[in-house]
Amino acid sequence: MPKQKQFDKGVVLKKAMNLFWEKGYHATSMQNLVDVLGINRASLYATFDNKEELFISALRQYKEEASTYRKDFKQKIASKGARSFLKSFFEAELRSMEKDKAKRGCFIVNSMTEFGIREGDVSSMLQGNSEDFLGWFVEVIALGQQRKEIDLSYTSEELGYHLFSFFCGLKVISKFEKNHYRLRRTVDRELDWIFGEE
Repeated sequence: MPKQKQFDKGVVLKKAMNLFWEKGYHATSMQNLVDVLGINRASLYATFDNKEELFISALRQYKEEASTYRKDFKQKIASKGARSFLKSFFEAELRSMEKDKAKRGCFIVNSMTEFGIREGDVSSMLQGNSEDFLGWFVEVIALGQQRKEIDLSYTSEELGYHLFSFFCGLKVISKFEKNHYRLRRTVDRELDWIFGEE
């Protein structure tokens, strides 16, 4: 039996996340993972059981890293308003898109388009993440409505879903759109539609 190699699980997860992000789940083989992660198959299977479990762990790692914007969002909205908060949120996303020279897009959105609605742990995890993120947008809109920044022509659920769909579409388009000014103007128009023109 080959000797299992000791390794830093966090470092391995980061490498796996970047590989899955670049190639997608189905195009990434176990040999790809062994080569890039620098550990043998025995160690890999002993820690993650299979490719699917490693992929789910990588998705969770990405979600944790990408969810820092949610910290103290209620206090930020109470202090500066919902529009200012969402503008800052999308500004951060746009800066990230501009820095993404490899045009990888969003790991989770990419995975959503790759898997769609299927049975299995990966799809269940992605669906749960979508519902969580959607719920966050709904809550942001509801806070904006409470502050009378957003009128009540639409419910917070309707506007939240609209904003969630816009965000996912923006992430997909950013993978092939070279004109970042166009993306910025699209975000501005979206906020104008929700809040009214400044």
